[in-house]
Amino acid sequence: QIADSDHRLLGDGAAGHDVDRYDRGLGTPAHPLPLATPTGFSDGYQAVVEEILMADSRQGGMTNPRVRSDIVYVDFPNGGAVFSVGSIAWCGALSADGYDNTVARVTGNVLRRFAADGEP
Repeated sequence: QIADSDHRLLGDGAAGHDVDRYDRGLGTPAHPLPLATPTGFSDGYQAVVEEILMADSRQGGMTNPRVRSDIVYVDFPNGGAVFSVGSIAWCGALSADGYDNTVARVTGNVLRRFAADGEP
């Protein structure tokens, strides 16, 4: 589990503060590989105002499934790729437990893969 309480250097852990989600309706490419979806955010996290047509009490993380932080990988022609963690707090969780944590391992694996020569 990536967004657990052991990674609370910034807010609610690796999936804290500002969160983003995979959503084809908002422009996410059609071919991403979803890797993880941290959920269970409190009502302190709200759906973005641009997506709300009418204010009501069902826009918080406890009731709105759109309030989540998706981790996705997208590859592109000619070897290009994007790894998105869906949270501004990800970097703050890197150093938890002296960098011996899931966030640091995932980040290291992605960076090693991106730095490697050849095809995926």
